[in-house]
Amino acid sequence: MIRTQLIGRVLAIGLALGAGAAVAAPACPHPLTVAISPLGRDMEIGQNGSMSGTTVEILKKVEQRTGCPFEFRAMPRVRAWHLYAHDEIDIVPSAIRTPDRDKFGTFVPWICDLVALVTLKDQNIHIRSVADLIESPITVDVVRGFDFGPDYQQLLTDKARAGLLRFATDVEQTVAKLAHGRTQGLLATVDTIIDPARKYGIEDQLDIAFLDGIPPVVSGIYLRNSAGSAEEREALLSVLRAPAIADDYRRLTLSSFDDSRFIRPGFFSCKP
Repeated sequence: MIRTQLIGRVLAIGLALGAGAAVAAPACPHPLTVAISPLGRDMEIGQNGSMSGTTVEILKKVEQRTGCPFEFRAMPRVRAWHLYAHDEIDIVPSAIRTPDRDKFGTFVPWICDLVALVTLKDQNIHIRSVADLIESPITVDVVRGFDFGPDYQQLLTDKARAGLLRFATDVEQTVAKLAHGRTQGLLATVDTIIDPARKYGIEDQLDIAFLDGIPPVVSGIYLRNSAGSAEEREALLSVLRAPAIADDYRRLTLSSFDDSRFIRPGFFSCKP
């Protein structure tokens, strides 16, 4: 069982991501473990095992300013949630809040997210609602471990009941299957499919549909309830909740959209 000791409450006072200097403080006795799963430009894992992306950049700044090191661990999304539930990982970023996840940790909202149905234009599918997708005979792929709320889960249940649901370990795998004609569509957030679509040469062929029936959801970060004492957890949470952190995360995320086709309305109509 991983037990970590976090910085004292004093470190949270006056801490902001945009501050010019780090807060003077001793390092935490043990690093906090962070689950990093391939997730577009938010979390990227290189062939050599290097980890980068918006979330990694933000957490490294927090790490520098608190003196508490983070141990980034690469893993599939479904494994991240398994370890989180079994007290073997401290932090899961880029997470959607659910009642089951709340049993084990505290959620800090950072940004709004919106799932889309992604198909190819030459398929002429033109589905724009959950009801239409449920009635449609098309097969869709999803990433195991993703959860975009109860409406999304009900959609998966209905498609699985019809034998029209397939699972993948990460978004790139779903995009590769779409590119090679092994699936007719996929459900994901648009920022996660931009780079894989470019890699497989289908960026200009994508038909992106934000489905009526799946509302925007709030995305953020989970800190396990077992990470240190209650006072220590509150200190770290006050850092993660600092407005400057969420603002910087949103700014970096939006700046990664270098094509207006990928700007999602959910970013602007939903407030964390």
